[in-house]
Amino acid sequence: MKKTQAIINNERSLQELKQKIEVKILALETYARTGDADFDLPDNGKFGINWLANLESGDYKRFSKSAKGYTEDKDLQRRVKGAIENAKQRFKSDNSPKDVIKRLKAENNILKTQNRGLASDLKEYLKKIEDLEDKISLSQAAFREKATVARLGRSN
Repeated sequence: MKKTQAIINNERSLQELKQKIEVKILALETYARTGDADFDLPDNGKFGINWLANLESGDYKRFSKSAKGYTEDKDLQRRVKGAIENAKQRFKSDNSPKDVIKRLKAENNILKTQNRGLASDLKEYLKKIEDLEDKISLSQAAFREKATVARLGRSN
């Protein structure tokens, strides 16, 4: 009875381990294909089994790279290594100097356009402020004039 329970628990643990790894493999494959990652990329693109095993966020759970289910499953190891290599290649291609320069130029153009729009808005707001200041000055002058006329009318 205890042996049967131990076997069931062992099978369950193996399935959980493989599921954790499969989720990460799919995420790496998606990143390699599309360039979209829903996980934090490693610094300088240093993808590796240690990084993958320790990746923990959202749907991604840590696993032990020395776990029996991983060390004995050569097919799974090949898939992990392949996904890691593909992710490394994607990272290198996305971060090549030409691509970085291209991306920065595009960002620069966007920022220039936003800057021109903000400068235009600023000019409009300054003009509105000047108009309001003129109206306030006129209102104050009219009020002073009425006050002066009223004071002169009382003094006569």
